[in-house]
Amino acid sequence: MLAGRIAFPLFFLSAGPMLVQPCAGAPFGFENTGSLTIGRFRHTATLLPNGTVLVAGGGDFASTSAELYDPAIGTWKNTGSLIHGHVGATATLLPNGKVLIVGGYDGNFPRRYAELYDPA
Repeated sequence: MLAGRIAFPLFFLSAGPMLVQPCAGAPFGFENTGSLTIGRFRHTATLLPNGTVLVAGGGDFASTSAELYDPAIGTWKNTGSLIHGHVGATATLLPNGKVLIVGGYDGNFPRRYAELYDPA
C-alpha cells in the first residue's frame, strides 16, 4: 500500500493513496483506494494484527494526526492524535500489539520523543 505521496513536478501533498496488489507471475498492479483525511509524506505506516494499517504523523508541519486504513472495505478513519507531531519517525509493532513511534523531527529539529499507540 502506498499511503500519501508527493505529486511531481509541483511537489504538492496527495491524500489519495493507491493499493498495490501483486499477482503471482504478473507485474505489480495499482488501484485507487479511499483518501486519507490529510495529505502526508514521511509518515509511518504499520500493519496491525487485525489487518488494518495505522498511518501516523508526517507532513511538513509534523502532524499529530493518526488514522486507520481498513483494506477489507477500503476506508480510512481517524484514530485519535499523537502526543507529539512526528515527521520521518519510525513505528514498530510490538509483541503486545501496541505500536512504538519514535523520533523523527518536527519540521525544524530532531524529536527525542517516543510514544505508544494502543489499538485496543
